[in-house]
Amino acid sequence: MMMRLLARLLAAVLFLTLAVDASAAEAATRPSAPRSVRATPLNLAVKVTWAAPSSNGGASIDQYAVQRRTSTTASWVTVKRTSASARSWTSTGLTNGRKYYFRVLAHNRRGYGTASATVSATPRTVPSSPRDPAATTRLLSFSFTWTGSANNGGAVIDSYLTEISTDGATWTTPKIWKPGNPAPLFTGLIAGKEYYFRVRAHNAAGYSVGTNAGPYRAYLAPSPVTGLDAVSGNSQVALTWVKPVSGAEQGLPAPSLYKIEKSSNNGPWTEVGTTSNTFFTATGLYNGTTYDFRVSARSSSSNLGYGPADTASATPTGPPTVPQNIVLGWDEISGQNRLSWDAPLNDGGPELVRYEAQHWNEGTPLPYDVTNLLPDATSAPAPFAETDTMHIRACNALGCGPWSADIGPIPGGVQNASATDTSDGTAASVTLDWDLPANDAVAPPTSYTVSRSTDDGLIWTVLGPTTETTFVDDTADYGTTYKYRVVANGANGSGTWVFTEVTTQPSYVLDTSTTALQVTEGGDNTFQVTLDPVVQADTVITVSSSNPLAASTDPTVTIPMGSSSANVTIDGVPDLNLTNESVTITLQYGTQTKQVTVTVNDDDTQAIVVDDSTVTVTEGGSQIVGVSLAFKPTGTVTVNVGSDDTDTATVSPSFVTFTPGNYNVPQSVTINGVAAGLAAISLTSTGVTTTTVDVTVESP
Repeated sequence: MMMRLLARLLAAVLFLTLAVDASAAEAATRPSAPRSVRATPLNLAVKVTWAAPSSNGGASIDQYAVQRRTSTTASWVTVKRTSASARSWTSTGLTNGRKYYFRVLAHNRRGYGTASATVSATPRTVPSSPRDPAATTRLLSFSFTWTGSANNGGAVIDSYLTEISTDGATWTTPKIWKPGNPAPLFTGLIAGKEYYFRVRAHNAAGYSVGTNAGPYRAYLAPSPVTGLDAVSGNSQVALTWVKPVSGAEQGLPAPSLYKIEKSSNNGPWTEVGTTSNTFFTATGLYNGTTYDFRVSARSSSSNLGYGPADTASATPTGPPTVPQNIVLGWDEISGQNRLSWDAPLNDGGPELVRYEAQHWNEGTPLPYDVTNLLPDATSAPAPFAETDTMHIRACNALGCGPWSADIGPIPGGVQNASATDTSDGTAASVTLDWDLPANDAVAPPTSYTVSRSTDDGLIWTVLGPTTETTFVDDTADYGTTYKYRVVANGANGSGTWVFTEVTTQPSYVLDTSTTALQVTEGGDNTFQVTLDPVVQADTVITVSSSNPLAASTDPTVTIPMGSSSANVTIDGVPDLNLTNESVTITLQYGTQTKQVTVTVNDDDTQAIVVDDSTVTVTEGGSQIVGVSLAFKPTGTVTVNVGSDDTDTATVSPSFVTFTPGNYNVPQSVTINGVAAGLAAISLTSTGVTTTTVDVTVESP
């Protein structure tokens, strides 16, 4: 009985438990997203870590799923399912330098919950070792260079670490180098001592294995050159010296190149040349000038520079250099052609003892004669300058220097030079003309120099060169005496000075004897035009009229040489009007003008003109007579027409009118015959003489 009761009780409890569990299952949800998800890059791997979700959804989490993808658009792939207790997992077999994306999902009996936030990481390791390290020797220092790592380990190389060692094991003096900076420089080293160098690349994963280089020995500059000896020569100095001491243990490099420098007159040092020998000849020097020389050595490593120099002095000697500024040309003071020169730039050391000159032409036999000149001379007569070529040289006790460049022959003086005053009223001027020199075949002129003086040759003003045999001096002034000098210039010098003189005409003042003149139509009148002072040659004055139809004159008038005036005749020109005319007569000489106002008085009298003054008509017949005015009126004119016997003849119209525009156009007047007899037709107008037409009327 008890057993049965117990069984019933257990069944009830089991039923109740199952009911409760079924109810709980009905209420559970999926868990929330895992928290604090992190992705840490490793070498060929990424470690993913996380924390449990904030909610398990009401049911125990039984596992986690880790998903991965390689881009933000790729599909997620579940790469690991872990136990419920796991909080990290490492994804291996990855590629360094490639970015990976991860997320984590929690799972309970209801399924996977929301995915965590996406995290990413790029696997990486330290870079590969740098390549090709090398040290460059400098003065008690080294600069260190290398080629970058071939593999950056999957992360950017941000720097390199360089170090130095004296034994290749203990490394000191670290220097961090970043791209773009100068190469690392290790200074303050000990001469003769050997050094090793190491370089390591660095990225986010750390430092690479180091790459070593060495040993390298620290050196000084070469030792001083000794025993420098300088031996003078002609325009040169021969130098010799002793090779500097060298030794690796002392850090003294062997010399491979020598630099030779010179200085004179305490001036700056200039390099003469370099050599690998222990001798050198400095050339191109000035004899008589003392030079200081110094020689220093350099090793095959140019970065060590030159060592201390040894010095010596010497003065080269030899013949003088060429005389300077050779000129062959005319000397007005001595009245002859002369050769002139300046002393040589360098006398060669010893004092000059003489100059030697030679001259020759095609007919001169060899050898040419030598003319000896004093050592202080700067010129010598050259009577043969227009036919011969010549040169000159300077001599001292050691010999004679080189001959100067050949010079000569030079043009002779120009021929038939003349100066003509070509001044006029506009401006003063002088025109010069000349012919070629007589020797132009052997020394043709290339140009001519024209000069002018107003003080008889004390001071000359160069007016200009010309290649022509004429020259116009348009800077001359009136009333001035000028002396002109014409010199022919050739390739080798200038010829004899040739002079000519001229006095320009005075500066004339234009005037007239009157400023107003009266003249009658058909008549003439005169006035005088004057130039002050008296003219030295026939001088033309230009004359013009503002209205030649009213007052005319000749276009020019000439004031004869030795006079100061001439008559100007004005003619009054008849016209067909009744008014006086005002005309301006302009006289011009150069830039000067004068004006005379001429009044042309009109002497015409107005008259009535008929084309027939005697008319015969028959009774009952008629005839037309044309009527006009003789001169142009100043206004409207009315002419009255009437018959003195209307029983014999009548006329129409009774008046006609004229204007300045139609005064000379005949207007018709009709005369009608009435009865046989005589009649007079009168044409009258105020102030005008009456005109009569006699009419005879005949019977039919």
